[in-house]
Amino acid sequence: MSRPPKPTNLLNSNMSKEEKEKREDKILDLIVLKELLETLDEEEKQLIFLRYFADRTQSDVGKIMGISQVQVSRSEKRIIEKLRKKGGR
Repeated sequence: MSRPPKPTNLLNSNMSKEEKEKREDKILDLIVLKELLETLDEEEKQLIFLRYFADRTQSDVGKIMGISQVQVSRSEKRIIEKLRKKGGR
């Protein structure tokens, strides 16, 4: 019986110090993003998911959510600003 594969080391010992720092920064950014997204209500999460993770247009999102493209645009701008304020940027 064979052994299961070893988990990938996120900070490989063969990486340079600079590569490790970049990888650590990326991991921290993802953690912060996850925490920020958890602060959104379900409708806001859906809009952001469709726009940025499903790569849908504002018109597509509007059709899916039953709102106009203009409403999507305004909501998206408001949500992004909300996330920036909470994220300290």
